[in-house]
Amino acid sequence: MASYAAVLSLFHTLNHIKNHPRPPISLNQSQVDRLTQNLTSFQDFLERYPSQEDNDFESRIAAPAYAAEDVIESHIFDQIHDLSKIKAMGSINGFNEMSEDEMGLKLYQHLWGRRYLIVMDDIWSVEAWDKVKSFFPDNNGSRIMITTRLSNLAFELSDRYVFKMQFLEENKSWDLLCEIVFGKLDFPIARKCRGHPLSIAVIGGLLKTSNMTRSYWLYTLENLNLLINLEDDEYTLRIMHTSYKELPMHLKTCFLYMGIFPEDYEIKMSKLIKLWVAEGILRPVDNKSLEEVAKDYLKELIDRNLMLISELRWDGEAKLCRMHDLLRDVCLRGAQKQKLFCIVRQQKHHTPQGIDIERRICINPENENTAYFPRFLQAVESASQTRSLLYNMSFGDASPSLRFRLLRVYFPVVTYDNATYSNNAIFKKVNLRYLSVKLNFRGVISRLLSLCTHFWNLQTLDVQDGDLYNFEPIIASAIWEIPLLRHVKLFNFVLPDPPNGEHHFVLKNMQTLKGVINFKFSEEVVKRIPNIRKLKLEYKEEHSLPDFCLNNLGRLQKLESLTLENKINRSLVTFPQSLKKLILFHTKLGWEDLTRSIGSLPLLQFLTLWEACVGPKWETAEGGFCSLRVLRIWSYDDLRYWETDSAHFPRLEHLRLKFLRNLEEIPSCIGDISTLKSIRVRDCNKPVTDSAIKIKVEQEENGNLDLQVVIRVAVSANLEAEQHRTRMA
Repeated sequence: MASYAAVLSLFHTLNHIKNHPRPPISLNQSQVDRLTQNLTSFQDFLERYPSQEDNDFESRIAAPAYAAEDVIESHIFDQIHDLSKIKAMGSINGFNEMSEDEMGLKLYQHLWGRRYLIVMDDIWSVEAWDKVKSFFPDNNGSRIMITTRLSNLAFELSDRYVFKMQFLEENKSWDLLCEIVFGKLDFPIARKCRGHPLSIAVIGGLLKTSNMTRSYWLYTLENLNLLINLEDDEYTLRIMHTSYKELPMHLKTCFLYMGIFPEDYEIKMSKLIKLWVAEGILRPVDNKSLEEVAKDYLKELIDRNLMLISELRWDGEAKLCRMHDLLRDVCLRGAQKQKLFCIVRQQKHHTPQGIDIERRICINPENENTAYFPRFLQAVESASQTRSLLYNMSFGDASPSLRFRLLRVYFPVVTYDNATYSNNAIFKKVNLRYLSVKLNFRGVISRLLSLCTHFWNLQTLDVQDGDLYNFEPIIASAIWEIPLLRHVKLFNFVLPDPPNGEHHFVLKNMQTLKGVINFKFSEEVVKRIPNIRKLKLEYKEEHSLPDFCLNNLGRLQKLESLTLENKINRSLVTFPQSLKKLILFHTKLGWEDLTRSIGSLPLLQFLTLWEACVGPKWETAEGGFCSLRVLRIWSYDDLRYWETDSAHFPRLEHLRLKFLRNLEEIPSCIGDISTLKSIRVRDCNKPVTDSAIKIKVEQEENGNLDLQVVIRVAVSANLEAEQHRTRMA
């Protein structure tokens, strides 16, 4: 597996140089072509004949591939720094984290006077409970539920009712396995899982995606028989590993990579996909972007029950996923064995042996005792070959100096306010592909953006602004000079017209652009970003709207998600027919514009209106919103009447209403939409709340028991309404 990852990574590096409009170094084109062809053939061979984790074989292939990458990227580093001397950036001061006691006090204050139910999952010691129990006020009727795998620990927590979970009986194990596999299978396989639901789920996922042959299932049963004498946890872990071994080669690296995330961490799929792309561990597929390939990989892993969906997106795709801790243990063991990445746990007297040759380092501290940070960081920074640095901690004043000259991926799993960087730390990392950072001074951000043309291979640029009081726009014209960019997420920045000339190029990989203000869609801009999929734009100069050429938006034929903020003129905007998601903030459109122009978009599935339209009446028409699944209407004072019919929203699934203070009612016909699953009302007036309840009652009387109606009214809103009535009286 390590050999496959190394060969694939070298293939991507060569491909980036080969296809770069201004390659940082010169390579013999015919030699590169032959080498990439050989690498492709080698990938095919490794996929057909996996090495069965022969470490000697793996290292004999991986070592020369990595060595070749080192030579190439070191040469690029030296070449770029010979051409341009980058000045020191200076340090950045941040904010201190909140202490445990401070967080506990806030929790106590939040819960005081309320009846609550707290669930604490997977407690491993009485000490852990003793540290937090004082943060929960003893309110009448409140309860705390604790889960643990240790039966003795459950009884040590005195004065608590203990409910001991039983393993599944054989017949229920059979039922669960059948449900996962959706087919007939040998009964002994279910029995060998010992009633562990996780084991059944993973083995079921393996069988479901395997060849449906008796010989393969007998092979699976034989592997389970070999584990029969192991203890329960080790037995389950071995079953997880069996499922990992049966993964196709192209999925193994991606599966192990997820071990970089902390235990019980909810992984954002969009970030994981960007990381996989930047790491070069995805095999290209004809007529598909790497992001599309990554989505296919994710679906395969989810289908095998190796990832659990925590939250779905509006379109039914996974938004957040997590991994069971035993599966994560498989990832950590496999990654360590295959030398895919090194997990560093900050301890008093320990840093991993051989860290100086690790290519990917992930820092997950076991405690936050900053006394050992300097020595700890010194050991980490000795890894001169490091390509990826990922961490889940706050460094305080002992921030990493980022000496890794060949760094590709810089990703804080959790972004902290107090991140600081030494001179030239970021600017010298010319091989960066993925940069996610939070900076507290807009001057530093501006300097970063002006120099990011040095990042010849940059794919994802995600810069968060920690300065909450400075809204001065930043000019980011250098973005047009980074040809491999795929995703840009900034705050309050200006992107001027691209420069003209024969030496400039199309950003054909650009898919995401967020945080742009007053973006002008000139003819040249439309040509430069033909494959853009997501845009988030804000317009602050209403008088200049005609100059921004928003009619050219309609020419972006692959645009799927668009966010527009501040007033726009409907006659000056053309929405592309490809739109699936549209969010409008304070755009002040007329309701008739919404019905006529936006309602006619054939693929639109998600629509958010936040003070987006003006006028007291919204009247919809038949034939509009034919694909809409989610409708969110927020914060309107002037909307009083909503006239519609169930046929006007034929596929609506979710309706969200928020801060509607004067709407007279939700039309009762909304409840008759056959696809409707939920209505959520938050902080709206009483007529809206009453009409939502009425719809729920009517639907239940008609036999529709599945419709969910959730109403939330803030206490402050109730007090405000009461004060208003008092003043009126």
